[in-house]
Amino acid sequence: MCPLCDKQCWYWYLKDYCTYMRGAHFFDNNFTIAFACIMSIWSMLILKLWKRLQATLSYKWHTSGFEEVEEHIRPEYAAVVTTLPENPVTNRMGTYIPRMTIFRKYAGVFSIVTFMITLAISVVIGVALYRTAVFAAAARNSDESIRKNAKVLTSMTAAVLNLIFIYILKFVYQYVAYWLTNWQNPRTQTDWDDSYTVKMYIYQFVNMYSSLFYIAFFKINLFVGTPGHYLRPFGVKDWRLDTCGPQGCLVELCIQLVIIMVGQQIISNVTEVIILYLKKLWNERNTQKGSIPQLPQWEQDYFLSVSDGTLFKEYLQVVLQLGFVMMFVAAFPLAPFFAFINGIMKIRFDAIKFIRNQQRPFPKMAEDIGAWYPILEAFSAFSVLVNAFVMAFTSDFIPKMVYKYSYSPDESLDGYLNNSLSYYDTTLWNNESRPDEKYKVEGVNRPPYCRYTGYRTFGSAENYTAQHWKVMAGRFVFIFFFQFTMSVFKGLLAYAIPNMPSDLLRKKKREEQIAKEKLDKPKDRRGRKGAREQNIHVNI
Repeated sequence: MCPLCDKQCWYWYLKDYCTYMRGAHFFDNNFTIAFACIMSIWSMLILKLWKRLQATLSYKWHTSGFEEVEEHIRPEYAAVVTTLPENPVTNRMGTYIPRMTIFRKYAGVFSIVTFMITLAISVVIGVALYRTAVFAAAARNSDESIRKNAKVLTSMTAAVLNLIFIYILKFVYQYVAYWLTNWQNPRTQTDWDDSYTVKMYIYQFVNMYSSLFYIAFFKINLFVGTPGHYLRPFGVKDWRLDTCGPQGCLVELCIQLVIIMVGQQIISNVTEVIILYLKKLWNERNTQKGSIPQLPQWEQDYFLSVSDGTLFKEYLQVVLQLGFVMMFVAAFPLAPFFAFINGIMKIRFDAIKFIRNQQRPFPKMAEDIGAWYPILEAFSAFSVLVNAFVMAFTSDFIPKMVYKYSYSPDESLDGYLNNSLSYYDTTLWNNESRPDEKYKVEGVNRPPYCRYTGYRTFGSAENYTAQHWKVMAGRFVFIFFFQFTMSVFKGLLAYAIPNMPSDLLRKKKREEQIAKEKLDKPKDRRGRKGAREQNIHVNI
């Protein structure tokens, strides 16, 4: 096989990676596409079932129409907005913000959010450059085990580093989004919550998933290059974009997903409990010289940490977790299991937080879950497209199908691996990429040709073969077919399942009928009374 880095890496045998390729087959097989279809349908069903439950809870707790009828204006909004034109609906004086002021604020918010998103993307680029440097260092290490596991070690350390930067930027942007929402000054508390939610989620989406998108779609040979024609960031000769190992990008995507998803779950759950518990111990130590345990329970609760009064963090953690489950489940089929375990642990940790370590938040009326439901709806539709691209470009499903039905004599996968590798003439190396003899591996001489992943013409790496274009056509056809089929199927299910349970619909119709009858009765009495008076007048 061709070297995996410039100069410091030597030629190697594909058989050395058999263990990793068996692991890749565990995730990338014929059942992966079926599992992706099931999860795409599940993402729609879970939202539909929640919408039905939400309608039932809204009816039970009498919060239907709360936002339009009963919600009051925020005091911060009323104190700043002094323009009071007449409302044509109510014929009363109401607050009003000029359109130009609204547009200027939207432009300011968009600029700052875009800057923060660019900062998050720059972190991904920095981690990619880190991968390049660390892999080159590990590949020329004197320890043979480190050289053989250079790809895996690089992926794991890069994932941990990316997780650290994700949490640092998340805390920074949390204060930025809070300040931006207050500066924007929405009219009601629901509008404030929705505006803050959208800002936070857009940024968290980029911050949390950008590294996964990079591994899934930008580490393939189409963007990295081939032997003799590698793409180099910013034109630096010694820099070469990191590519996936011989086992493919699906294994690296799985490693990145496991570390970020499970790491986020552990950090968020543990920190919430530990930090609040330490604050509780600190308050008990510094208040009345440790006499808090002797106070009644309602007085002990006074010294607990004050709640912010919202469940935004809990919603955000759940929605981000759903993103891992919905979008990249093809790379890590155990993601739903870890999400289930995390859900059980989250219930217990939240119970400890809200009952023992923190003051209980004041209850607030709400008609629904606000901006989270539209976000989840858009996310469910987007996840189908992401799964289609993962199966088409990150997985080997399409190349295997093309080989099986177009190039295999007996329609089997025998010989697929040899067919998927191209030849490169080792005499064509340039000075930037030619392997150095001092890094030569014992027992591996310089071959006349080396192999690499891709469908290129024999000897060089400049022109594509006809099989490459067949594979590309198959990928785009699969994306269209998968997206169209899942969209139609999800649309049929959405049409077949009503948004409201039938018993609740009957109750609402019955209430409307009773209200109509109550409103019509006084009119009937006045009508009968008027008719009797008219008859008496005629008789007289």
